[in-house]
Parts: sequence; C-alpha cells; structure tokens
Amino acid sequence: ENPNLQEGRILSFTTAPLGFAGWAGDFGLTDTSSSANSDPDGDRIPNAVEYVLGSDPASATQTAPLTATINNGDATVTFLRGDPSETADITVEVETSPDLVAWPNHFLVGADTVSSSPGVNVAENGSDPDTVTITVALGMNPKSFARLRVTVTP
Repeated sequence: ENPNLQEGRILSFTTAPLGFAGWAGDFGLTDTSSSANSDPDGDRIPNAVEYVLGSDPASATQTAPLTATINNGDATVTFLRGDPSETADITVEVETSPDLVAWPNHFLVGADTVSSSPGVNVAENGSDPDTVTITVALGMNPKSFARLRVTVTP
C-alpha cells in the first residue's frame, strides 16, 4: 500500500529548507568550493548569492542578478529571491554607493516587506521566487551603484 496515496489522490510533500550548508551539499560542493564566498563555476557570483537567487553554483549564470532603473530621481533595484533561501542562517542586504568606495546605505531584506528596511518591498509570489524591490532616493548624486550582500551564519 502506498502511504502517499489517499482516496485515489497522490499527496505532495515538501521538505523544510535545508539552510546554506545543506544546499551546498545537494550540489555536491565540498571543502573550499562549498564556502559562502567560493565561486566554483567562475561566474563571479559567490555561492551565498547563488543560494539566495536560486541559481546553480555549478553552472555559470548567464543573466545579471540585479536590475536597476532610474525614475523621477529614484533608483529602483530589483532581484528575485528563491524561497528555499529564506532560512535563519542567511542575512540579505542591498548596499548602495555613490562612488564604489563607501557603501553608506544598507537595506535589510526580510522575509516580507514589514520585516525589511524602509524602501524595501518584498512581493511573495507563492512557490515562485519573491520579487524584491528597493527604492533609493538619489538626491544630488548623478550616479549610484548597488550590490547584493549575503551573509551566512554557521
């Protein structure tokens, strides 16, 4: 008798998020290739960021992880966050800089908009990746840069 079969229907089961170490193990990453800052596929995106974006650390990513637009004096930075990366061992921030030297603006990305920094909107897309949008007032700065910072706590 099949325990997943009930009244002629197959039930689906999901597992709890693995955390970063479990995710790295599922991709066969070991030793130094499994660290948060490693980049075993050479696409210049560290493992921790690949985890958050839901991309494969063993296959070079072909698309830019962040997109940015400028509208009415505000910069808008957008990226997709994979649901499995919403684990207690991960902190996600977007940092902005006028000069690539100092990174004075930090936007914490929480599980939802309410638990995030002001200016961060998290759109939950069901089982699809969440759409994270950060709005940054540029003020008098003629340019601005953004980076995604992911911290893994062991």
